[in-house]
Amino acid sequence: MSHESMIATINSELKGADVETLGLLLEVLQKSKQGFSKPLQKLSDAMPHSANQKTALSQQLKFIGENLPFEAIEKLSIKERGALQRSLKEQNKEWLREKFTTLNALWVMVLDGQVKAWGKNMKDYPQPEQIMEVCQNTGKYPFIFIDDDRMAIEEVSSVWHELDADDYYPTVPVILKSDSGTANLVADFDTGSPFTFVSYDLLLGAQVVQRRSGEYVEDAIHLGKAYQCVAKTVYVEMSAVSQKTRTFVTTVYCVDDWGGSPFVKINPNRTALIGRNLPLDLELNVLLQFGKRRTEIIASTSKQNKGKKKKPYGGT
Repeated sequence: MSHESMIATINSELKGADVETLGLLLEVLQKSKQGFSKPLQKLSDAMPHSANQKTALSQQLKFIGENLPFEAIEKLSIKERGALQRSLKEQNKEWLREKFTTLNALWVMVLDGQVKAWGKNMKDYPQPEQIMEVCQNTGKYPFIFIDDDRMAIEEVSSVWHELDADDYYPTVPVILKSDSGTANLVADFDTGSPFTFVSYDLLLGAQVVQRRSGEYVEDAIHLGKAYQCVAKTVYVEMSAVSQKTRTFVTTVYCVDDWGGSPFVKINPNRTALIGRNLPLDLELNVLLQFGKRRTEIIASTSKQNKGKKKKPYGGT
């Protein structure tokens, strides 16, 4: 997306914002601040800082944007947070690319212009409790960025959910639950997606998740359209044809305004898109029977269900 298109999209999404909100966004986007603060505890290992690892590019690039207090961020809606996130990504595109590449990171946490924590997968993505701890220790709300290239979805029309007379989309039954609620879904299945995306409103209605202070809103692009989502940890359960049930704790992306998101562009009746992360985590074999338009889940016999005893943050 070009810089001009980005500005136009942000302007469109913030038409209803009040003067105070616009002022907060302008403050973040106009200020640049560098420096060091205390290293983050209980997240990923800190970034190594040996002299021979600093390239000329990393020395020249500086992060643009100043972290605001948690109270200021809390006043923003999900769409407004998404617009802020998108603007920061656009302004710091090269800086973020250099950090993702150097650290081989899926996500980075930025505070005072510096990477304070990072991770190679979503298993160590900061939970709301950890984000709130950073806010309490520093008085500032950290920025968290996920590598857009690794979040990209290679979605195309396929099979099972009938799209027209000759086209279908593969589906798979799945149960998402927490200690407070359960959602039984027949989700579209796409190995071109690295992650799993679900309607936020659907999971809220089923009490599988709740909105929480400190949850971070991620802004991303799919099929040329922006969307906002929040990462949540839940139990996922899938049943195999052998009657074996596999349960695992994993991260799903809860997409705000699902009906207006790009995830329903190909299939308007979709409520969730299951990516390849679930079969990988659950160690399942998936057989797509194109003749019968049926999906069979086959449990692996070589390994034990190592994820069954893990617990998510209840109802996050």
